[in-house]
Amino acid sequence: MDEVPQPAATPPIAFVTIGQAPRPDVVPELVANLDLAPECHEFGALDGLDAHAIARHAPRAREPSLYTRLIDGSHVVVGAAFIEDRLQQLVARLDHGGYDLIVVISTGIYRRLAAATPLVHGQRLGRRDAAGCQAGRDLRPDRHAAHALCRRLVATAIDLLPA
Repeated sequence: MDEVPQPAATPPIAFVTIGQAPRPDVVPELVANLDLAPECHEFGALDGLDAHAIARHAPRAREPSLYTRLIDGSHVVVGAAFIEDRLQQLVARLDHGGYDLIVVISTGIYRRLAAATPLVHGQRLGRRDAAGCQAGRDLRPDRHAAHALCRRLVATAIDLLPA
């Protein structure tokens, strides 16, 4: 995981995924058309866990699950409650890390994430896209629509940050 950022001329932003970071397939796309280049730091709820530790948290029958990407490019299905707990712990740690903005770039997380730092929550952006999905199933909303909306919200949030 990245270290806490030092003061910078551009806003330090923490990008958070439910899998492992970095996500070169997502974050560059989110910041590509911003008016400034933010200082990007990436974190994952599964960072630091090996395959065996992750496998222990496979969903049980009828347990809500999440499909996510690991650092090696492979994908896993894990129990949603496990990810939500790890995600809240990560957001709490980042909340005291000097970031101007925390961006959760994943959907399928329904728990409200507590943070004093301004937070962009991917699921809240993608709720409209996921409306037709049944609870307890893997949620895979339209990735491009969610990224476009997230890009716009990140740009707006950066514009609202104090100078």
